[in-house]
Amino acid sequence: MSRRVSFFRAILLLGLLFTSRVYALSTAPWSAGLSRAEDLQIKLVTIAPGPETYAWWGHTAIIVEDQRLHTARFYNYGLFSFHLENFYLNFAFGRLIFEVGASDAAWELAYYSRINREIRIQVLNLAPAKRLQMARFLENNILPENREYLYDHYFDN
Repeated sequence: MSRRVSFFRAILLLGLLFTSRVYALSTAPWSAGLSRAEDLQIKLVTIAPGPETYAWWGHTAIIVEDQRLHTARFYNYGLFSFHLENFYLNFAFGRLIFEVGASDAAWELAYYSRINREIRIQVLNLAPAKRLQMARFLENNILPENREYLYDHYFDN
């Protein structure tokens, strides 16, 4: 019986260690004060239009990269869920609630490349202090209380 309890305690401890590591990975170094402004690059990503209705206008995202820490996040304004109430009606009338999210930049770029979408990346010429300010602004936007927004894709595009 005591071996079983020890085994479950070990599993629980490993689980706690793993989840705390996942949380640490989910926090961008620039929001945790680990990045130096001079090590950051801000990149504008333009993705060519695709065949899906929602991709007819193409897409734009922002990458923040810490070159010293080898971390890059893809900030994606334009996320939505087909499961939202009245999705098709709201999409048709330009009343859809969108979200901003962040993900691994390499993964996102590989995805768009796999589906044969042309990708253009421009490094923005910003002063180091402005790079850090923008990186922190983007991290603030993905917080649960800030991530949703109304976007009329007919008039705002």
